[in-house]
Amino acid sequence: MGAGQPLRYSKEITERNVGRKSGSALLNLRVDYRRAFGPIDVTAFLDVINVTSASSSDDTEFDYRRGVEVKDDSEAEPLIGLRFDYAW
Repeated sequence: MGAGQPLRYSKEITERNVGRKSGSALLNLRVDYRRAFGPIDVTAFLDVINVTSASSSDDTEFDYRRGVEVKDDSEAEPLIGLRFDYAW
């Protein structure tokens, strides 16, 4: 992406069994609709992360927007978007 565009971060773990926490359950949901307009495919989607609002075991979570650990508020996070694909 170019300058001024939104960034997404990921968390990379390169060691074995580091930071392992007790078990927890998390349910994510994705609904999408795809439609073709000539060579262009348009996909509208809705992602809901943590549908059940479950809390993590240590009250922290990774914020993929900023790339840092933050306090876990145990809330569901909706993400809505459009994706355009060109069929070659």
